[in-house]
Amino acid sequence: MFTLRKEQFAVFERMEIAKFENPVYLRLNELFPEKCQDFGEALVRNLIRYGIQRAASYEILGAVDVRTYIDVMMLLGPDFDKDPNYPWAEKLLRDKNVTDPGVRVARVHETAVKLQSEKA
Repeated sequence: MFTLRKEQFAVFERMEIAKFENPVYLRLNELFPEKCQDFGEALVRNLIRYGIQRAASYEILGAVDVRTYIDVMMLLGPDFDKDPNYPWAEKLLRDKNVTDPGVRVARVHETAVKLQSEKA
């Protein structure tokens, strides 16, 4: 029987994160070029990894949904869900009436985009 040690599993986990991180990094540079340039590559990559963790805390695990969560982070800030300026965000993310995490994060994204367009 084949058994993975913690260290081996961690290597596989890092490989999977890297496979996700690279295209997300490129996408963020297309969508938010000025912010990405201001932040620098290392900070953007840290933000992506942080976003994966934050999204998971809301049971947002699908690649598309995690990317959407990270997009909102770029729009509103890395801790938008705890920001008192956006009390609606955590409420939408924790809405027990909506069982699909993808729908919850899509609603947050939609609201964030609308808010940003109103500021412009």
